[in-house]
Amino acid sequence: MKKTLSILISLTLLLLVSGEVFAKNFNLKQASMATAKDPWGQHAIRLAKAVEKGTKGTIKITLFLGSRLGAELDVIKQVARGRIDMGGFTLAGAASMVPELALVGTPFLFESYKQNDCVLDSHLTPLFDEMFAKKGLKLIGYTDTGSYSVFAKKPIITPADAKGVKLRINQSKFSVLMWQSVGANPIPLPMSEFPAALQTGLVKGGDLSPTFYVFMGLPKLAPYLTLTQHTRQPGFYLMGLKLWNRFSKTQQRQFMASLEPIAGFRNQIRGLEDLMVQKYKKAGGPVHVLTPEQKQLWLDAVVPNQSKIVDMVGRNSARVWEVIQKGKTACGR
Repeated sequence: MKKTLSILISLTLLLLVSGEVFAKNFNLKQASMATAKDPWGQHAIRLAKAVEKGTKGTIKITLFLGSRLGAELDVIKQVARGRIDMGGFTLAGAASMVPELALVGTPFLFESYKQNDCVLDSHLTPLFDEMFAKKGLKLIGYTDTGSYSVFAKKPIITPADAKGVKLRINQSKFSVLMWQSVGANPIPLPMSEFPAALQTGLVKGGDLSPTFYVFMGLPKLAPYLTLTQHTRQPGFYLMGLKLWNRFSKTQQRQFMASLEPIAGFRNQIRGLEDLMVQKYKKAGGPVHVLTPEQKQLWLDAVVPNQSKIVDMVGRNSARVWEVIQKGKTACGR
């Protein structure tokens, strides 16, 4: 009897120690509003292949692109509840779960991409990881959606041109702050309703990165693009935290090691953004680059209102805002 008990104890200890060997297999559903033809969809496709290879086939990802599983504001809730395994989300989508993220989109907050990336990667990531975890989400990594600029049916060159104009916003506090600061009339609409709203005249324009602007075919509906570059917005890969905790430690390490270095993807998106602008200009698109004087008019209208976003968002925004400001100082321009 003692010998049998000893054997059972030994086997149990062996299983506990070497349990990594017996890791479960997972087949994950990943949702995204991206399509297979755009760079974000291509990035997701590469991730799925890399994860399967990196985890030796123990984790496989099936992609549902083009919002096939629903709008991102609905999908992110399903990821937190464990009904969808993971997804790629815009800043506005992620901020619907962690409102304090909206502070990152504060217009004219960062002076350069270098400063933006440094603050996000070196200062905000641990805090955001903690905040996502409280919502049942695991921050897997970042993507990038580029710099947002304004476009409309008629030219908007200075803040005065935006006064009273109905502009679509993405239901986020930073968009409200931007367009209320210059006297525009912000209309919150899902991305899926944006083209129809432009066609019917419900809105006269909006703001997006030039890449999104061109990929969505919006130049045909609102051709005047002004490179205000007022907000730089990261994207987020998120997974249900309960699912993440079901992975073995080895699988977690393998999964994270499979991710592309974010610097490369950021450079790709930013390079593509410049390419899209140049192609649009070459095709006769009316693109306006702000003069220093015109840029200053936007800064004068918006920057004095930046800190208002702390009260607009509330919750732990003061803590996030402090980290951002200290990070900007540490990272330099």
